[in-house]
Amino acid sequence: MNTSSELIPPKWPLKAFYGMSIVSFPLYFTVFVCLLRLRCLSKAYSTTFYSILLQHCIADLLAMFLFFFTNSVRTVPGIREFYFEYQSYYLAASSYNHIYYFLYIRCTGIVFLSLQRYLVITCPNSIITHKVQHASKLQIILVYWITPTLISLVVLTDTNFQYDKLETMAIIAEQSVIKTGPGIFYMRALYPVANGLLSYINPYCILILNRDLARQVYRTVTCHKYKVSEVQVSVNASQSTKHSVTSRKEGSRRDGANQRVIFA
Repeated sequence: MNTSSELIPPKWPLKAFYGMSIVSFPLYFTVFVCLLRLRCLSKAYSTTFYSILLQHCIADLLAMFLFFFTNSVRTVPGIREFYFEYQSYYLAASSYNHIYYFLYIRCTGIVFLSLQRYLVITCPNSIITHKVQHASKLQIILVYWITPTLISLVVLTDTNFQYDKLETMAIIAEQSVIKTGPGIFYMRALYPVANGLLSYINPYCILILNRDLARQVYRTVTCHKYKVSEVQVSVNASQSTKHSVTSRKEGSRRDGANQRVIFA
Protein backbone atom coordinates (compact mmCIF):
# COMPACT_ATOMS: atom_id res chain seq x y z
CA MET A 1 0.00 0.00 0.00
CA ASN A 2 1.22 3.44 -0.83
CA THR A 3 2.10 5.76 2.04
CA SER A 4 0.60 9.21 2.41
CA SER A 5 3.82 10.79 1.20
CA GLU A 6 3.34 9.07 -2.20
CA LEU A 7 -0.28 10.07 -2.68
CA ILE A 8 -1.20 13.19 -4.62
CA PRO A 9 -3.99 15.22 -3.00
CA PRO A 10 -6.77 16.65 -5.20
CA LYS A 11 -6.43 20.31 -6.15
CA TRP A 12 -10.09 21.26 -6.44
CA PRO A 13 -10.79 21.66 -2.67
CA LEU A 14 -8.20 24.43 -2.40
CA LYS A 15 -9.59 26.14 -5.50
CA ALA A 16 -13.12 25.88 -4.08
CA PHE A 17 -11.90 27.42 -0.84
CA TYR A 18 -10.34 30.38 -2.62
CA GLY A 19 -13.52 30.79 -4.67
CA MET A 20 -15.81 31.01 -1.64
CA SER A 21 -13.31 33.28 0.13
CA ILE A 22 -13.49 35.96 -2.57
CA VAL A 23 -16.96 37.01 -1.38
CA SER A 24 -17.26 35.54 2.10
CA PHE A 25 -14.03 36.77 3.71
CA PRO A 26 -14.67 40.50 2.97
CA LEU A 27 -18.29 40.07 4.09
CA TYR A 28 -17.22 38.41 7.33
CA PHE A 29 -14.68 41.15 8.01
CA THR A 30 -17.36 43.80 7.41
CA VAL A 31 -19.71 42.07 9.86
CA PHE A 32 -16.87 41.93 12.39
CA VAL A 33 -16.14 45.67 12.07
CA CYS A 34 -19.84 46.57 12.36
CA LEU A 35 -20.15 44.43 15.48
CA LEU A 36 -17.20 46.25 17.04
CA ARG A 37 -18.79 49.64 16.26
CA LEU A 38 -22.17 48.58 17.65
CA ARG A 39 -20.51 47.49 20.89
CA CYS A 40 -19.16 51.03 21.26
CA LEU A 41 -22.58 52.63 20.70
CA SER A 42 -25.03 50.20 22.21
CA LYS A 43 -25.01 48.37 25.53
CA ALA A 44 -27.28 45.79 23.95
CA TYR A 45 -24.25 44.55 21.97
CA SER A 46 -21.94 44.44 25.00
CA THR A 47 -23.60 41.42 26.58
CA THR A 48 -21.95 38.06 27.24
CA PHE A 49 -23.46 36.54 24.11
CA TYR A 50 -22.02 39.18 21.80
CA SER A 51 -18.69 39.08 23.64
CA ILE A 52 -18.46 35.34 22.89
CA LEU A 53 -19.64 35.93 19.33
CA LEU A 54 -16.93 38.56 18.84
CA GLN A 55 -14.24 36.11 19.96
CA HIS A 56 -15.74 33.52 17.61
CA CYS A 57 -15.48 35.97 14.71
CA ILE A 58 -11.84 36.64 15.60
CA ALA A 59 -11.12 32.89 15.67
CA ASP A 60 -12.76 32.38 12.27
CA LEU A 61 -10.98 35.28 10.61
CA LEU A 62 -7.62 34.34 12.15
CA ALA A 63 -8.02 30.73 11.02
CA MET A 64 -8.78 31.87 7.48
CA PHE A 65 -5.85 34.30 7.43
CA LEU A 66 -3.36 31.71 8.71
CA PHE A 67 -4.61 29.20 6.16
CA PHE A 68 -4.03 31.77 3.40
CA PHE A 69 -0.64 32.69 4.84
CA THR A 70 0.76 29.20 5.37
CA ASN A 71 -0.29 28.06 1.89
CA SER A 72 1.07 31.11 0.08
CA VAL A 73 4.23 31.97 2.01
CA ARG A 74 5.78 28.60 1.21
CA THR A 75 5.80 29.52 -2.47
CA VAL A 76 7.69 32.81 -2.01
CA PRO A 77 11.39 32.55 -2.95
CA GLY A 78 13.61 33.20 0.03
CA ILE A 79 10.90 32.46 2.58
CA ARG A 80 10.44 28.99 1.09
CA GLU A 81 14.14 28.23 1.57
CA PHE A 82 13.97 29.54 5.14
CA TYR A 83 10.99 27.32 5.95
CA PHE A 84 12.67 24.27 4.43
CA GLU A 85 16.01 24.80 6.17
CA TYR A 86 14.52 25.43 9.62
CA GLN A 87 11.52 23.14 9.34
CA SER A 88 12.64 21.13 12.37
CA TYR A 89 12.05 24.22 14.57
CA TYR A 90 8.28 23.57 14.62
CA LEU A 91 7.76 25.35 11.28
CA ALA A 92 6.52 22.25 9.47
CA ALA A 93 4.59 21.06 12.51
CA SER A 94 2.86 24.41 12.98
CA SER A 95 1.69 24.36 9.35
CA TYR A 96 -0.11 21.11 10.14
CA ASN A 97 -1.15 21.58 13.77
CA HIS A 98 -2.68 25.06 13.51
CA ILE A 99 -5.48 23.63 11.36
CA TYR A 100 -6.71 21.36 14.12
CA TYR A 101 -5.99 23.90 16.85
CA PHE A 102 -8.37 26.44 15.33
CA LEU A 103 -10.86 23.68 14.64
CA TYR A 104 -10.93 22.97 18.39
CA ILE A 105 -11.30 26.69 19.14
CA ARG A 106 -14.26 27.21 16.82
CA CYS A 107 -16.06 24.05 17.92
CA THR A 108 -15.60 25.07 21.57
CA GLY A 109 -16.88 28.55 20.71
CA ILE A 110 -20.07 27.08 19.28
CA VAL A 111 -20.51 25.09 22.50
CA PHE A 112 -20.04 28.27 24.59
CA LEU A 113 -22.62 30.16 22.52
CA SER A 114 -25.10 27.30 22.82
CA LEU A 115 -24.59 26.96 26.58
CA GLN A 116 -25.10 30.70 27.09
CA ARG A 117 -28.38 30.62 25.17
CA TYR A 118 -29.49 27.51 27.04
CA LEU A 119 -28.85 29.03 30.45
CA VAL A 120 -30.59 32.31 29.61
CA ILE A 121 -33.68 30.56 28.24
CA THR A 122 -34.09 27.65 30.68
CA CYS A 123 -32.83 29.06 33.99
CA PRO A 124 -32.50 32.86 33.75
CA ASN A 125 -32.57 33.37 37.53
CA SER A 126 -29.99 30.77 38.51
CA ILE A 127 -26.66 31.63 40.12
CA ILE A 128 -24.71 30.16 37.19
CA THR A 129 -26.64 32.23 34.67
CA HIS A 130 -26.10 35.36 36.76
CA LYS A 131 -22.33 34.75 36.84
CA VAL A 132 -22.22 34.07 33.10
CA GLN A 133 -24.26 37.15 32.24
CA HIS A 134 -22.14 39.40 34.46
CA ALA A 135 -18.74 37.98 33.49
CA SER A 136 -16.19 40.60 32.53
CA LYS A 137 -14.85 40.85 29.00
CA LEU A 138 -11.43 39.69 30.19
CA GLN A 139 -12.94 36.59 31.80
CA ILE A 140 -14.81 35.74 28.60
CA ILE A 141 -11.66 36.14 26.51
CA LEU A 142 -9.60 33.95 28.85
CA VAL A 143 -12.19 31.17 29.03
CA TYR A 144 -12.81 31.24 25.27
CA TRP A 145 -9.13 30.83 24.32
CA ILE A 146 -7.61 28.89 27.23
CA THR A 147 -10.19 26.08 27.27
CA PRO A 148 -9.62 24.86 23.67
CA THR A 149 -5.87 25.40 24.05
CA LEU A 150 -5.80 22.98 26.97
CA ILE A 151 -7.94 20.50 25.03
CA SER A 152 -5.64 20.64 22.00
CA LEU A 153 -2.32 20.31 23.85
CA VAL A 154 -1.98 16.72 22.65
CA VAL A 155 -2.31 17.84 19.04
CA LEU A 156 0.05 20.78 19.46
CA THR A 157 2.81 18.55 20.82
CA ASP A 158 2.97 16.46 17.62
CA THR A 159 6.22 17.40 15.87
CA ASN A 160 6.82 14.47 13.55
CA PHE A 161 6.20 16.42 10.34
CA GLN A 162 8.46 17.55 7.53
CA TYR A 163 8.40 19.03 4.04
CA ASP A 164 8.99 16.51 1.29
CA LYS A 165 11.24 18.66 -0.92
CA LEU A 166 12.01 22.29 -1.65
CA GLU A 167 10.20 22.33 -4.99
CA THR A 168 6.79 21.23 -3.68
CA MET A 169 6.95 21.97 0.09
CA ALA A 170 4.26 19.37 0.76
CA ILE A 171 3.89 18.28 4.39
CA ILE A 172 4.40 14.58 5.05
CA ALA A 173 3.76 12.72 8.29
CA GLU A 174 4.27 9.29 9.76
CA GLN A 175 1.38 6.86 9.48
CA SER A 176 1.49 6.57 13.28
CA VAL A 177 0.51 10.26 13.46
CA ILE A 178 -2.33 10.38 10.92
CA LYS A 179 -3.55 6.73 11.77
CA THR A 180 -5.77 5.13 8.79
CA GLY A 181 -3.65 5.71 5.61
CA PRO A 182 -5.21 7.08 2.34
CA GLY A 183 -8.62 7.69 3.92
CA ILE A 184 -7.34 10.25 6.41
CA PHE A 185 -4.97 11.63 3.79
CA TYR A 186 -7.81 12.50 1.42
CA MET A 187 -10.01 13.71 4.28
CA ARG A 188 -7.30 16.23 5.13
CA ALA A 189 -7.06 17.15 1.45
CA LEU A 190 -10.77 18.04 1.59
CA TYR A 191 -10.21 20.21 4.66
CA PRO A 192 -10.15 23.56 2.76
CA VAL A 193 -13.79 23.10 1.74
CA ALA A 194 -14.87 21.97 5.22
CA ASN A 195 -12.89 24.80 6.78
CA GLY A 196 -14.48 27.38 4.52
CA LEU A 197 -18.00 26.12 5.13
CA LEU A 198 -17.45 26.01 8.89
CA SER A 199 -16.33 29.63 9.02
CA TYR A 200 -18.14 31.33 6.17
CA ILE A 201 -21.59 30.11 7.14
CA ASN A 202 -21.42 32.28 10.27
CA PRO A 203 -21.71 35.77 8.70
CA TYR A 204 -24.70 34.69 6.62
CA CYS A 205 -26.43 33.26 9.70
CA ILE A 206 -25.68 36.44 11.64
CA LEU A 207 -27.14 38.65 8.92
CA ILE A 208 -30.24 36.50 8.49
CA LEU A 209 -31.00 36.18 12.20
CA ASN A 210 -30.04 39.71 13.33
CA ARG A 211 -31.90 42.33 11.31
CA ASP A 212 -30.45 45.29 13.20
CA LEU A 213 -26.87 44.20 12.58
CA ALA A 214 -27.73 43.37 8.96
CA ARG A 215 -29.10 46.90 8.54
CA GLN A 216 -25.88 48.42 9.83
CA VAL A 217 -23.77 46.21 7.56
CA TYR A 218 -25.86 47.34 4.60
CA ARG A 219 -25.38 51.00 5.51
CA THR A 220 -21.64 50.44 5.83
CA VAL A 221 -21.34 48.68 2.47
CA THR A 222 -23.42 51.36 0.73
CA CYS A 223 -21.41 54.18 2.42
CA HIS A 224 -24.44 55.65 4.23
CA LYS A 225 -24.10 57.55 7.48
CA TYR A 226 -23.94 55.22 10.44
CA LYS A 227 -26.96 55.29 12.78
CA VAL A 228 -27.22 54.35 16.42
CA SER A 229 -28.72 50.91 16.79
CA GLU A 230 -32.51 50.85 17.04
CA VAL A 231 -32.04 48.26 19.73
CA GLN A 232 -30.27 50.86 21.84
CA VAL A 233 -33.12 53.32 21.23
CA SER A 234 -35.68 50.77 22.32
CA VAL A 235 -33.62 49.91 25.38
CA ASN A 236 -33.33 53.58 26.31
CA ALA A 237 -37.06 54.09 25.76
CA SER A 238 -37.84 51.11 27.92
CA GLN A 239 -35.55 52.35 30.66
CA SER A 240 -37.05 55.85 30.44
CA THR A 241 -40.54 54.41 30.77
CA LYS A 242 -39.50 52.41 33.81
CA HIS A 243 -37.90 55.47 35.37
CA SER A 244 -41.00 57.60 34.76
CA VAL A 245 -43.31 54.95 36.20
CA THR A 246 -41.04 54.57 39.21
CA SER A 247 -40.94 58.35 39.70
CA ARG A 248 -44.72 58.59 39.55
CA LYS A 249 -45.08 55.80 42.09
CA GLU A 250 -42.57 57.43 44.43
CA GLY A 251 -44.36 60.78 44.00
CA SER A 252 -47.67 59.18 44.85
CA ARG A 253 -46.19 57.63 47.96
CA ARG A 254 -44.78 60.99 49.08
CA ASP A 255 -48.11 62.71 48.44
CA GLY A 256 -49.90 60.04 50.41
CA ALA A 257 -47.42 60.37 53.25
CA ASN A 258 -47.86 64.15 53.33
CA GLN A 259 -51.63 63.78 53.43
CA ARG A 260 -51.39 61.39 56.34
CA VAL A 261 -49.22 63.89 58.18
CA ILE A 262 -51.67 66.75 57.52
CA PHE A 263 -54.72 64.83 58.72
CA ALA A 264 -52.94 63.29 61.70
